[in-house]
Amino acid sequence: MMSCEMVMSVIEHKTVPSPRRLYREVVEQIRTQIENGSFGPGTRLPSERELSEMFEISRSSVREALIVLEIHGYVDIRGGSGIYVCSQMPKAASTPAAPLLKVVDMGAFEIMETRILLEPECAALAALHATTQQRNMLRTLHAAMELVHTPQFNRDGSCAKYDRLLHLTIAQSCGNAALESAVMHLWDLSKNSSVFQRLDQQFISAQHWGMSWREHSRFVEAIVSGDALRARHGMLHHLLSIVERIRNNPAWLA
Repeated sequence: MMSCEMVMSVIEHKTVPSPRRLYREVVEQIRTQIENGSFGPGTRLPSERELSEMFEISRSSVREALIVLEIHGYVDIRGGSGIYVCSQMPKAASTPAAPLLKVVDMGAFEIMETRILLEPECAALAALHATTQQRNMLRTLHAAMELVHTPQFNRDGSCAKYDRLLHLTIAQSCGNAALESAVMHLWDLSKNSSVFQRLDQQFISAQHWGMSWREHSRFVEAIVSGDALRARHGMLHHLLSIVERIRNNPAWLA
């Protein structure tokens, strides 16, 4: 029988491979078919639904894969029409194949799933522990979010700025440093994820922003009034609604 010291020695020296997420596999497979000519320039790719069935993965994973390919210049996503292979291949296509994604890159839906796990509880704790100053700050940020809902909608990035500040203020108000740090890290991941940002740009609109603002109203009011249960449910509803809006974006239903 191995001793604890021997087990720890094996663990410390063993290289654990990073998991290959499904959408990464799809990225590389479609990329290979484009580069070897199976999908020629200008070719319309199968629909999201057909690709989902072909690769036996969710449509969300297919969507993330296509976003990666678009960002790197392999495909052109045309809302209401479909996904087409670009007429000119990116420079990367003429060099030895290398993964388009770094191991540390996170998928947009992975980030949202983790936010759904953490932020509702964060909101509940904030309702119990937020200081008067923090509650006033939440009121101010929520009011600022309403003001940027204008015909000049999000031209200067105000929507995203106030949204981030409000959620991070909730994290800072929860009274748990570990939870605060985890939530802040998730927001940094989303900010640095080109896939997440591209998805966000595609689904967001003045109409969606109005819906999001009303969702924020529910949990902000609950936190300010000290209602932990309503704060938790309000935040959960908001995050689930974001995922639903991204998944049901009409531009992807061609």
